[in-house]
Amino acid sequence: MAKKTKETKAKKNRLYTIQSDVNHVPFLNIRGKFLEKIGVEVGSRWEMIESEDMLILKKMPQAISEYNDTLK
Repeated sequence: MAKKTKETKAKKNRLYTIQSDVNHVPFLNIRGKFLEKIGVEVGSRWEMIESEDMLILKKMPQAISEYNDTLK
């Protein structure tokens, strides 16, 4: 008897659009079940680092985001 092999689904290439709010602050709207697995919760803050062909999102610790809010 031949073993059954599990077929793997091809990963989807996801494209996101960077939008801006009224104050021209860029933001990115990302949704999905995978966010909970990587520690993203409502109110999580991220630092956006731009390069020529890549966008890096770095999670900001709660203490740093609160400190930045007090400076504003």
